[in-house]
Amino acid sequence: MDSIENLVKFLNSYPTWAKLLALTGIAVSIATLVFAPRTPLDAQAQDRPQAGGPVLRMLGVVLFPPNPYVAVRVTAYVNGTPFRYPSLAGVEWLKVGPAMSSQAFQLPKSDKYEVRFEMAMKGTSPGTTGEFVSQQVVTVTKLPHSGDYNVYRKEEGVGVTRSASVEAAVRFALDPAP
Repeated sequence: MDSIENLVKFLNSYPTWAKLLALTGIAVSIATLVFAPRTPLDAQAQDRPQAGGPVLRMLGVVLFPPNPYVAVRVTAYVNGTPFRYPSLAGVEWLKVGPAMSSQAFQLPKSDKYEVRFEMAMKGTSPGTTGEFVSQQVVTVTKLPHSGDYNVYRKEEGVGVTRSASVEAAVRFALDPAP
């Protein structure tokens, strides 16, 4: 009660137009919190997946050569189903570095997992933006499995070609159900 009384005393020291602006701001803030839609957690991507099938863990990206000024977005395809990394907390891009956060995805149970990755990269200088792909498909039949998946720059010019040199590796693991 004392804080409300102090607030009223504080507001009374201002002219009427200032009081109206302050109260309008408070009313707009409360209305925003009440009526704005909340973003539910992505049911597919969680830090700690629920019990069930195996888990795909995206552990990060390594660039060749390293460049701390770029950000990446990776799409993993497991048995044809896409999983986007990052996809938590409304984050669309991750800066590349040794402290990249990991993310886990619950997978349906299967006898084998065919895994491939695509990556998009954006930066501020020329040559740091592009798409990265590979024609390799990793087939996993025994869990746990971990590895680095090499991706190559996709070049467009006369047709679409793939660079001959590895420019990044996606670090991942497939673990049995927790």
